[in-house]
Amino acid sequence: MRVWNGGFALTGLLATAVALATDTRPMAIEEIVVTAEKRETALMRTPLSVSAFSADTIVNRQLFDPRRLEQFVPSMTYQEAPAGVAINLRGIGTDNTGVGGDTGVSMYVDGIVLGHPFANASTLHDLERIEVLRGPQGTLYGRNSIGGSINFIRKLPEFDPSGSVSAIYGSESRSLVQLSGTTGLVDDLLAVRATYTYEERDGYRRNRATNGRVDDKEENSADIAFLLTPSENLEAVLRADWAQRDGSRSVSFVESIPGAPLNITQAFGARSCFDDSGCVYNAFDPEDMNRTWGVSGTLTWDIAQDLTLKSITSYRESKRRVRMDIDGTEIPFQLYRPGYTESADEMSQEFNLSGVAFDGNLDWITGLYFYDDDGDGVASFTLETITPLLAAAGALAPIPRISTGALAEHAFFEFTLAQEVRSLAAFGQATYHVNDRLRLTSGLRYTQDEKEAVQRHASNFQPTANCPGVEQDRTWSEVTGRGTLDFDLTETVMLYGTVSKGFKAGGFSVTECGGSYDPEILWAYEAGMKGQFLDGRLHVVAAGFYYDYSDIQVRKFVQNTAVILNAAEAEVYGLELEVRALFGGFELDGGLLAQHSEYIDFETLNATRGNVLQDVSGTQLQRAPDFKASLGLQYALEFQGRGSLTPRYEYSYTDQQHHDVFDDPWGRMDGFSLHNLRVDWLSADKRWRLSGFVDNLTDEDYVEFLNPVVAIGGSIAFWAPPRTWGGRLQYIMAR
Repeated sequence: MRVWNGGFALTGLLATAVALATDTRPMAIEEIVVTAEKRETALMRTPLSVSAFSADTIVNRQLFDPRRLEQFVPSMTYQEAPAGVAINLRGIGTDNTGVGGDTGVSMYVDGIVLGHPFANASTLHDLERIEVLRGPQGTLYGRNSIGGSINFIRKLPEFDPSGSVSAIYGSESRSLVQLSGTTGLVDDLLAVRATYTYEERDGYRRNRATNGRVDDKEENSADIAFLLTPSENLEAVLRADWAQRDGSRSVSFVESIPGAPLNITQAFGARSCFDDSGCVYNAFDPEDMNRTWGVSGTLTWDIAQDLTLKSITSYRESKRRVRMDIDGTEIPFQLYRPGYTESADEMSQEFNLSGVAFDGNLDWITGLYFYDDDGDGVASFTLETITPLLAAAGALAPIPRISTGALAEHAFFEFTLAQEVRSLAAFGQATYHVNDRLRLTSGLRYTQDEKEAVQRHASNFQPTANCPGVEQDRTWSEVTGRGTLDFDLTETVMLYGTVSKGFKAGGFSVTECGGSYDPEILWAYEAGMKGQFLDGRLHVVAAGFYYDYSDIQVRKFVQNTAVILNAAEAEVYGLELEVRALFGGFELDGGLLAQHSEYIDFETLNATRGNVLQDVSGTQLQRAPDFKASLGLQYALEFQGRGSLTPRYEYSYTDQQHHDVFDDPWGRMDGFSLHNLRVDWLSADKRWRLSGFVDNLTDEDYVEFLNPVVAIGGSIAFWAPPRTWGGRLQYIMAR
């Protein structure tokens, strides 16, 4: 850990500003309206565990992608693996981010699911709100929201002209420019909103093998939306978005596995930076290319005063190509080369009908949902270092690559999967107001998933691993639902209890020829309290939960190959707390998670210990820390007609967590603490905003991804971003 003295200098400047200014004190915490139940409800009156972030909060804390959310959502962990993003809530997520893998926590943009883990690292701007829903969302959101869902809601077009121009400059020559604006095109009929963002940044680290900078980023994105209101009861929103992101993530060999049959840092003298997060040794500089575009249409028709029909239609294409040194050393022992590629064409359609009945005592919604996904993926590995040894032993067979059809120059193995997914669902949920204080909610969803796939494997040094093309077609169906009772203890305190069921879709194990696995199931039990105290200056949300988790899709080793199987059961239980408070001119926000998770009745081979059969019952679930905490503290100062200044301090702590199913030190990530500082100045006319920020103030070293790999004799990792700093200038064009 390296301490930056400039951070304390900034703290001193903020203290001086406090002494020279007067404070402005909001009378109460502003209530956030959410759509977690597909209708507008106040956050503190919604009987679900939801963390919500407003448009101002998103901009001030730069919550433009899921990574940043991890610091402010009590039970969320984020992992960006080589193949895709894994997000866990309360320990529930996915261990299969590769070809054909499904998410365990779904991401939605304007009610449209992003169905692939590799697409979940998207950066989103011009947001109205973010909602993080914890627990199974099996009724209204359905498949693959077994752990919860993250909803990104973009701003809508408006008829009154407004806009903004903003720019960021920071460490590693980071620069960001964003243009956003909205206006009416035809009075009371047609409005438009458009946003364009460009961002680039140099790499965080130096690749000592090539002297190049790695972990860099360049991204372009654009979004345009049209609002059409042909009548008072009919509204249509049409959107198109496009993004391209280029950059790299570098793998580091961070720790040796004692007793491994082969350790490439010892056997071949391969150099690595090990626990030095400022550098890497990679045989070549990695590349990561992402391209996405999509169109959508949302039609809302108020058929009658208490009856609304909504249609949500979308189509999206996503592509990714990665070239990477996967062993994390200077030698080309195991490489993603020619590369890892994945593409997906997703189409979805939802119709829902909602209304109010029985003199306002019944709120209800029902709907139909269809999802179609055509996906293709190729994981292509090259082993250059051992090619001469295999060739000398006559162990290389004349087998062509699947991806190119040509004979390979080096030893290789490839996995490919071409898959089509079709999912149909019908759902309904109703809330009955028993009286002025008591409400009962019940909901059900029926889902049918069909997956068709063609699997191929090829290797020129492991001929027994070849799979010429196996076609599979499987169908699964599941009923999920929710029952909730909520009660107003007082006018400002609500109690609730809920039972819910969720599932994650079955699929095909890409590394196993002809292998498949079934859906996993989660039964969740939760009781909570949401209270507003001290005339609205204190908001407290507390929840206790117990999860019964079965048929878990885990990675097991079968005949020295990692495959996905339904092989485990687990239980998770814990307490969550979220607090927001106003006191003496200060604003405080914080969160706390204390949880316990363990596998039950689970045995599997431990490849890092010589393939011994190991009982891992009682071991903590992956990415399920026992403890997490966060704290934010800010103070708003008014400078007598010259604007306002708001300094803010943020702290978060994440306890140690496992990144595989074993309790081995080489698969365990240490706990880490993060400190952030930011200060925001807003002009008196609210047209100019100037901000400064320092993230990871103490330059804490921690990893976002950790994976023990017995074939190289060590654990590989992605280092998280180091300390970063910057400034942001924004001009706001008033309405």
